[in-house]
Amino acid sequence: KIFDLKFSPFCSDLLASASEDCTVKLWKIPEEGLKEDITNDAQTYTGHKRKVSLVAFNPLAADVIASSSVDYSIQVWNMIKSEVYSLCKIHGAPTSLDWNENGSLIGATDSDKKITVFDPRANKEIFTHVVTDGRGQKFVWTGNDTFAYTGISKKNEREFKHFDIRKIENNELCRVKIDEQVSLLTPYFDHESKLLYTVGKGEANVNVFDFNEPTPCRCLNFSTGNPASTFCMIDRRNVNYNKNEVDRMAKWNVFNEIMYVSFYVLRREVKYEPSLYPHLPIYDPAMTYEEWTSGENKPQIKKEITEFENKFITRDDKFIKKEIKKDELTPGEKYKKLQDKLIELEQGIQ
Repeated sequence: KIFDLKFSPFCSDLLASASEDCTVKLWKIPEEGLKEDITNDAQTYTGHKRKVSLVAFNPLAADVIASSSVDYSIQVWNMIKSEVYSLCKIHGAPTSLDWNENGSLIGATDSDKKITVFDPRANKEIFTHVVTDGRGQKFVWTGNDTFAYTGISKKNEREFKHFDIRKIENNELCRVKIDEQVSLLTPYFDHESKLLYTVGKGEANVNVFDFNEPTPCRCLNFSTGNPASTFCMIDRRNVNYNKNEVDRMAKWNVFNEIMYVSFYVLRREVKYEPSLYPHLPIYDPAMTYEEWTSGENKPQIKKEITEFENKFITRDDKFIKKEIKKDELTPGEKYKKLQDKLIELEQGIQ
């Protein structure tokens, strides 16, 4: 059984899978796509002692990947040699796993309602903190030192909390109530637009929160139609920037159909607006494995969204408002012309 799947941020045909047989496997997808089942993996990691539930590629460094397991550990390892580089113990079964923005720290939440932040290069635990007094769920980094955590409070309110790891002992930066539903909430954070998306398993609703202000606020809450089994974010480098689309999600609904949910900024003119699209990371890593293990931190290499190959863009002229021809008839003139035509046809019938 497969518990988690992740594509490499640098190689769109490299897929990692975490499974019940205690392994993490890397799979190479053919350039022409899947024409038959793939049974031979490109690499296998066997460092865990119990089933592996989560996997995450480092967002900046090449050949660095992390995995977590119900053996209560986070393991960071070398993809090329399949050798463990560093290991950290957690306090329960992992529920989420994520790297911070510059790939220097990795964090995991567990069934014990705790978050553990681990520095893999120093091979030491930074801290462990209880983040909720209710039912714990999942977290996602919103920067290098901040993260958002979704859970259910003692009052059975679904909520997210925003934390700064430098001020973690002083409680959360803010708490936002979402609703009073009972299903698990999964957070997705877009580091470029600074938007947090939360979706619930078996639901159709998507909540969007804006982190561009000092205090995050809800900016959207809508239904996507049929309930979904799961969602996932599409790479922002593939949005239709000529239509003011800022993000897109893939939705797998309860009828086993894949559908797309697009998020647009409403503007009077539908065209490419550079202010909506900050530069995006390129597909090449910012650091080699050796540079990362030596302790270097390098910024992501970025370029404009228009410089990426994109199969989803649409030509501007499709959205240009059609100009009304000066000799075009008004509705009243069209009606009179149709009346005359009707009289002419009736006379012909007689």
